[in-house]
Amino acid sequence: MKVSVVIANKDGERFLKRCLDSILVEKGDYEVIVVDDPAPRGVQGKRTNRVRRIGLPRNVGAAEARNIGVKNSTGEYIMFLDVDTKIQPGWYKEVLSFFKRNKKT
Repeated sequence: MKVSVVIANKDGERFLKRCLDSILVEKGDYEVIVVDDPAPRGVQGKRTNRVRRIGLPRNVGAAEARNIGVKNSTGEYIMFLDVDTKIQPGWYKEVLSFFKRNKKT
């Protein structure tokens, strides 16, 4: 896996579909990890081909939710997004190119 996209989600369920749709139109070697902080009913541990949802039993805050996402990622590169982000088409090539040019990032 090249890129892991980690999204900390607290009360952002109304934005999540738009965010995921904007990510998932891209082809590439990536995964998306949504850390629900805490998990809404019915979504704990849900998974699709590219998207894994990790439901937390209680609120731990954005930083800890992101850290949990990183610990559960398999990507060589980690990218953080907020749940209300709508990412632009072509993001995968741009992000991969940026990471390759900026080894210390």
